[in-house]
Amino acid sequence: MSELAAEKGPLVSSETVLRCIVSFLITIVTHLALYMVSHLFPAFSLLSLLPCSAIVLIAVAALGRACKRLLLVRASAPAIVFLNIILIWSVYISQVRKVVSTLSNILINIEFLILVIGLCRIMSIDPGYVSVKSPHNLLENYDDSSSALEPDVENIENSHLKEMMSSSCNKHCEFPCEKGIFLLERVRYCKQCKACVKGFDHHCPAFGNCIGENNHILFIFLLTIFLITEATHAICSFKFTTKMQAQIGIELGQEISMYLVISSMTFSLLQLLWQGPFLVWHIYCICFNIRTDEWINWKNYPEFHQVSQPRSGQPCREMRFINPYDKGILRNVKELFEVKH
Repeated sequence: MSELAAEKGPLVSSETVLRCIVSFLITIVTHLALYMVSHLFPAFSLLSLLPCSAIVLIAVAALGRACKRLLLVRASAPAIVFLNIILIWSVYISQVRKVVSTLSNILINIEFLILVIGLCRIMSIDPGYVSVKSPHNLLENYDDSSSALEPDVENIENSHLKEMMSSSCNKHCEFPCEKGIFLLERVRYCKQCKACVKGFDHHCPAFGNCIGENNHILFIFLLTIFLITEATHAICSFKFTTKMQAQIGIELGQEISMYLVISSMTFSLLQLLWQGPFLVWHIYCICFNIRTDEWINWKNYPEFHQVSQPRSGQPCREMRFINPYDKGILRNVKELFEVKH
């Protein structure tokens, strides 16, 4: 239920077109503002430009929210991501590639191409949706008293998970997919897509899709390619600007090119600053076999509960976090790459 593909009716609705126009305008305003920062403060070092550029990006984000409230039209995050890739790629082709070797130029263009293809792929792929009407999922004739949803707890290896499932199968759940056997399959409910997703990690606004069992590896791969491409572009851009600044008597056209490259470089560096820790977080989650949604909302999922007896002087029992899916780093990583049917 991709954000760009979920709409029914015409292939391209007027609302979709309007959202893409708003996204295009926001992207242009963003890079124009970054260009003005580098142009107005030419004496600033790169470290000084970064916080100024960050403030500009926050201001543009606030402008986008204002447009949503005033015009009742919100931008499309996937469209903004796509347009930013195309814009940065255009700056590279028109300017930065002049200081790059032929082999490096080929590799960098391949990186950008992979980003475009990967982005289109992850926006359209099924992340692992589970239909609540499917007989295969035992929910065709679902009702609160149905015993069909009760898992075979006797065959569960993890004793803690077995205990939690036994005590929670008949507990009322807000969504059918959070009941019984679906808890064992780690099927979670996405409020944005209004769907149940197997292996649900989070809903990614930037890609307009959920991240689940079917596209988790693609998500990690794409995030890694983003980091590599942005880092490569920043390094090559720095080389370009250094060469330009060493010249005496820069013409107007060369000056515009230099500030354009500087603005794209600061944009890439700012993306690296948050995408780097973001990737590290997801690698951590893979190593310990836990999803982002499970980490944040573990109190909603009984298999993560460890209830200890009350100590002396405490009126009630204490609930602590325990991860029943952690099998060790090697087995956790292997589980991610296993093909499941």
